[in-house]
Amino acid sequence: SRRRRRRLRPVDAADVARVEAAAGAASGPSSRALSLACVRGLGTLCAREGRLAPASLRLLNDRLATETSAELRQACAETLLAAGQHEVAVPVLADALVRPRLDGASSERALRAWLARAHPEVLSSWDACGPTPGEIPSAEAVAAARRERRELVERTLASRAERP
Repeated sequence: SRRRRRRLRPVDAADVARVEAAAGAASGPSSRALSLACVRGLGTLCAREGRLAPASLRLLNDRLATETSAELRQACAETLLAAGQHEVAVPVLADALVRPRLDGASSERALRAWLARAHPEVLSSWDACGPTPGEIPSAEAVAAARRERRELVERTLASRAERP
């Protein structure tokens, strides 16, 4: 006899939020890893669906405001930026660019994607900060490029604030 395969429904933001809430109730390193995985899961959902549910956005904004883990704050900011909430996300990611223990490359990808959408006129300056294609930069060159890119993002935010 054939066994009927049960179709699993896709995971949605409410599922991720439930797991995140359970992780928040726990403590210790494993709960932090679970929280990070949940936030990254919300980012994947946002990339796939193009948006997040209001409850997920509230959860991410709350975590960004209260979280002490820089890695988790970075993940929240990347997901919020993908969801269109650049006001809170961009400053966190600009800071993460130059923080030694964070994933600067991840912040670079997120910020470059945001600039491509919101400020395409700045993209050539962003790219000029990096190494020449095909070149393998030194650690010092990468750090210098990230500092330049952070300054570029800060100038872009400042000019955006000055616009009426």
